[in-house]
Amino acid sequence: MSLAFIGLSVAIFLPALLQEIFGISIPFYSWVLLLVLILAFGYFVSFSGVKNSVRYAMVMATIEVIIIAAISIIIITARPSINTVSVFTLYML
Repeated sequence: MSLAFIGLSVAIFLPALLQEIFGISIPFYSWVLLLVLILAFGYFVSFSGVKNSVRYAMVMATIEVIIIAAISIIIITARPSINTVSVFTLYML
């Protein structure tokens, strides 16, 4: 099931992100080729055994946490004037 979500991310979300945020437009056939390569790699990892699959999942999860933490730090430090603890008040409006 994770291969379906990876395929969705590569085919839909990644091109939209590159186009809207970075202004990079890549032809359709490039995305199809990239999608086929990523899904083939995922298929290979899935069927290479549980040990290899879990090891790969742990490595990728660690990389994901590091990337999210780094992006969070960049977002927080980019505009320190709007990032205050005042948003964490218990007052209801």
